[in-house]
Amino acid sequence: MKIERNYDFCKRLLEVHKKDRRDHTLTPDADEFAFRDTVRILLQKDAGQIAQTAAKDFADYLFVSMNVTAYVAYDDGKECENCVRLVINQDLGEASERRGHRITVDNGVTVEGYDENGIAQGLYYLEDVMNLRFAPFLKKGTETRRIMFVPRNVMSGYGVDEYPDGYLAKLAHHGFSGIMLWIKGLNVSQKKCFCNFKDIAMRAAKYGLEIYVESYAKHDVYPEGEQAQAHYDAMYGELFSQCPFIKGIILVGEACKFEGRDPDIPTGREAWAWPSRDWTLLADMVQKAVRKQRADAEIVLCSYNWGGMPKEPRQRLIREVPDGLTWECGYEMFATYDLDGQDVRCFDYSLRVVEPGYYFKTEAEAIGERGMKFMTIGNTGGKTWDFGVIPYTPAPYRWAERFEYMRDAHDRFGLSGLTDSIHYGVHPSFISEIAKWAFATPRIDLNEKIPQILAAYFGREHV
Repeated sequence: MKIERNYDFCKRLLEVHKKDRRDHTLTPDADEFAFRDTVRILLQKDAGQIAQTAAKDFADYLFVSMNVTAYVAYDDGKECENCVRLVINQDLGEASERRGHRITVDNGVTVEGYDENGIAQGLYYLEDVMNLRFAPFLKKGTETRRIMFVPRNVMSGYGVDEYPDGYLAKLAHHGFSGIMLWIKGLNVSQKKCFCNFKDIAMRAAKYGLEIYVESYAKHDVYPEGEQAQAHYDAMYGELFSQCPFIKGIILVGEACKFEGRDPDIPTGREAWAWPSRDWTLLADMVQKAVRKQRADAEIVLCSYNWGGMPKEPRQRLIREVPDGLTWECGYEMFATYDLDGQDVRCFDYSLRVVEPGYYFKTEAEAIGERGMKFMTIGNTGGKTWDFGVIPYTPAPYRWAERFEYMRDAHDRFGLSGLTDSIHYGVHPSFISEIAKWAFATPRIDLNEKIPQILAAYFGREHV
């Protein structure tokens, strides 16, 4: 077995494009377009930094992975062959939403994005297709793709709140849309170290990645009354005033501990671990404080600490929280599974459970009644707590089973966003690539796609 020095894995996390993927013995089929040297990647004059970054990235991919030279230029509107034209088009049918895209391949390629992220995801998709083909060949025709889950948020697998550019680029390629910061305060990480939020946000923005924060600061003022509102204005309003680039804040019981006053909290139960009406007050105050600074900020209330409680207080809280919140719950938590003939309860995350549990389903019921935006902690970046400290759990077909159920949850329950990793972060891998293929429409047969992905990662002879 190869012996590595500590943190050598970080080098691989910074490698965006694998070198020399091309099989030069292959030739294009009659219905395929083949890139040849001196590809022109054409940007509109008003293209923003996401499209510019993605265009340069695609040129690098063609050169490094497919041994084809390419360069980026502004579009003069003239007809051309052997080029990739990048345009914004907000009339893409069902894909007319964030990150949607349409790709047309003939004597050249046109990538139409509903937004600039759509352009970027369209280019990354072309890379994925050519990786599986082992050659810079694309089938001719038109394909329109919609991304099922936005946001897809991850914590860093490089280091807590550490996001170097290469890692950010790799996250974007694997379909993630948001990165999470654990914070104690403004520019203070959960490790109580200085963390330059603005620097991370500026670099993440190039790849279309938005910033979500989870605060571990003590909430020692009960959220009721004008003085309390002033306190939370200073706490959360100031954060968003200084950091208007933050897209959302995630509120979790164990991170937002405060004294509860709801008389229905059972004796001996701490307020943070019970779905009490106190959380309605806190969510309302935080929402008011934040939206004074950023009107479109997303306020996420996560029920992680309450999933084992009876459904009645959980559903009641969902029905009573302020309008405009996003609700997040666990996916498989508190479900039971068989282990050597014994029923075992899943207290956090396990790949032994592929279907959503009772906790998820009972909350989805109330969320559907409210019409709230709905997220889940799916750990779909590739690892669960079965063995949480490894980079990913290499069980592709088991993951595919979970992905199928999550696609079903999207259709049945309106599930629209994911937390793809928490502690230890995400290590982009063939598992997260399977998830990316799974979470787009039109849907594909994952069992058919998995052997192709394995061949691209490990070689045809090892599938």
